[in-house]
Amino acid sequence: MLIREMNFNDIESVNILIKEVFDQFMSGDYTEEGIANFYEFISPSSLRERLSSGNRFYTAEKDEIIAGVIEVRDNSHIALFYVSGIFHGKGIGRSLFVHALKYIPPGTAITVNSSPFALPVYERLGFTRQLPAGMKDGMAFIPMKYIHHI
Repeated sequence: MLIREMNFNDIESVNILIKEVFDQFMSGDYTEEGIANFYEFISPSSLRERLSSGNRFYTAEKDEIIAGVIEVRDNSHIALFYVSGIFHGKGIGRSLFVHALKYIPPGTAITVNSSPFALPVYERLGFTRQLPAGMKDGMAFIPMKYIHHI
């Protein structure tokens, strides 16, 4: 497996990966409005804009296929974290997370708004719930936090 920084040539593939995972595992927790808002958030133009503005994206490749992606905003918030369904349970998500941590200063509180589906994944990585689950703009989420130790 290869983990590397995402580049502009990866955007279309990353968009497709995220949409497939979202549609298969998460869209049931969102309203129609939420699904539309999420699709806009992961649109190629939105991904391109965030990559250009300095958000860090890392991809995991398995057999020359993008198997997962993580996006970190401001060195303290996970904005996207997706692994293709065929690669779930194979350590790709953990590897992406550990790789991203290399670029985040120790002692940083890392936040994420987890989907209900991803809650167990974040808990296994060491995140804890911060507030009750919520819904914003039709998107279900659970605020979580992880303190980055060395």
